[in-house]
Amino acid sequence: LSLELINNQIEYLEDEALNGIFGLEFLDLSYNKLRAIRLKKMIYLKELKLEQNEFEIIEKEYFEDLKSLRKLL
Repeated sequence: LSLELINNQIEYLEDEALNGIFGLEFLDLSYNKLRAIRLKKMIYLKELKLEQNEFEIIEKEYFEDLKSLRKLL
């Protein structure tokens, strides 16, 4: 299962905004206006794209629940 939210001017995502998408393996949030992100309980996520956002801080703790993550772009 994949979700592409590319170039949508997204500035903020609630911590649990995407938790209800069971089996999500690929998520593309590229070309938005995100400054921070925290993804929890996304245990199936294998690939995450965050290119061309406005991140100020990316803490490793933000991704600690992503046990299946193999690619971060």
